[in-house]
Amino acid sequence: MEGMLRLRRCLLGLVILFCSVRTARAGWLVYVGGGVQKTQGEWQVHDSQVVFHANGTLLSVRLEDVDVPASQFLSWQLLEDRRRTQAPAGGAMGAVRQPAPKEPTLRETGARRPAAKSGWAGLPGFVGKDVACVSARVERVVSAETLEVSAGGKTETVHAACLGAPQVQQRYPELAWFGRASTTGVASLVRAGQTVCLAEEQPPLRDPLGHRRLYIELAGGRDLTAEVIGRGLGVLRSGVCSRAERYRPIAKEAFLAERGHWGPTSFDAALAVLSNGPILAAGPPIASMPGAG
Repeated sequence: MEGMLRLRRCLLGLVILFCSVRTARAGWLVYVGGGVQKTQGEWQVHDSQVVFHANGTLLSVRLEDVDVPASQFLSWQLLEDRRRTQAPAGGAMGAVRQPAPKEPTLRETGARRPAAKSGWAGLPGFVGKDVACVSARVERVVSAETLEVSAGGKTETVHAACLGAPQVQQRYPELAWFGRASTTGVASLVRAGQTVCLAEEQPPLRDPLGHRRLYIELAGGRDLTAEVIGRGLGVLRSGVCSRAERYRPIAKEAFLAERGHWGPTSFDAALAVLSNGPILAAGPPIASMPGAG
């Protein structure tokens, strides 16, 4: 236990050092429920906190209070130099901007799984060699990453594993626009009444409210997480996810090709956020990092 505590202190020290030296680029945090925060340099996710500099002070806010996907998209759109030469703020990609390639199909990027009679066969992180997915009916599309489904007489809310999408429930319409645009885009992929197939990792992934995070297979074998990330409507969620390495190149392709919220269509929405004074003044409790200045 003592060794783990030392390791955590060491990692936090590295984060503080990283945030202290990378202050050239400003970022933006979108808070759950409304409000944005401009940061000095890039903000970083560390365990259950988001760490950032503001007014020369190292600060932190609870991760659950931050809409991370919207923050990544807004930070990218509001880069002060607007030269589009680096990856989005928040460390989403970590790659230097290259000429936009020809937009690939999701089959070309490896998003589609190999055909298998038993469903999600051979995926790392699953118990056994073959783990079949379970059919379910879509009752409602809640957001770009969340569905209400029913199977075996039970209805539940599930999230697409590894996927983060902007929140729809926001106090200000200017911030809710990102989530609504993503949800509208997903409406072309899945609708109420359709059948999807759900597969679960072992141990199961759950959100703080206990909702399951599942791999969601759409008609034709399409992967919902891959589709949303590939269209630039969501980002790869941080944390444990056995398919992260398969989704990572899809996320990079979407960013380089400036699809969805990485593209110019979201720039006007980002400017609308800045034009609303109350948004800039609202936000959750923020704490100073101990021993940091």
